[in-house]
Parts: sequence; structure tokens; C-alpha cells
Amino acid sequence: MEEKSTMSVKTIDPDAGLMRLIEKTKPALAFDESADYAKWRDEVKRKFIDLTGLDSIAENAAIDPKFTIERDEDKGEYRLIRFTFESEPEEVVPCYLLIPN
Repeated sequence: MEEKSTMSVKTIDPDAGLMRLIEKTKPALAFDESADYAKWRDEVKRKFIDLTGLDSIAENAAIDPKFTIERDEDKGEYRLIRFTFESEPEEVVPCYLLIPN
């Protein structure tokens, strides 16, 4: 005769620890109505620029975006312009511009 196991399996909630951490943590740039709005806005703007890399993108774009028009065609109802530019050194972005006639 087979012996049945009486051991129970405990399930683990993988999000429980993360949720406890979120509940205990106040975001560093949380808005506080009693604080100086202009100072908070400037801090958020600086952090946004830092996280997105907009400062380095602006520096690289200001140097030479190297625009190249590859195609300019009249399609009857619209004009199609295919061009590229460098968003960063050696990073080429292809673009289409459609202008209604």
C-alpha cells in the first residue's frame, strides 16, 4: 500500500516583497504642496534630462546632425521626401516627410 504525503506546499508571492518596499518608500521627487514649486520643477527637469540623455543628444545634434535628402518625389496628391540624419555620431535615423499638395 502506498503512503500518502501529508506535507503541504506553500506558495510564494513573488511580488509581496516588492509591494512592501513600494509602500515604505517615498519617491525622491514626489510633489509636496508645501515645498517651493519652482525648485521642485527644476529638480524634476534636471532628473528627466539626466535619465533620458537629452543633454548629450542636444550636444551631438548641435555639432552636425548630417541631414541627407535621399529622395524628393511628387506623388500627385502629396510630395514625399525621404531623408536621414545622425542623432548621435554614426547613428542614422531614416525619416519620411509627406506634404499634401
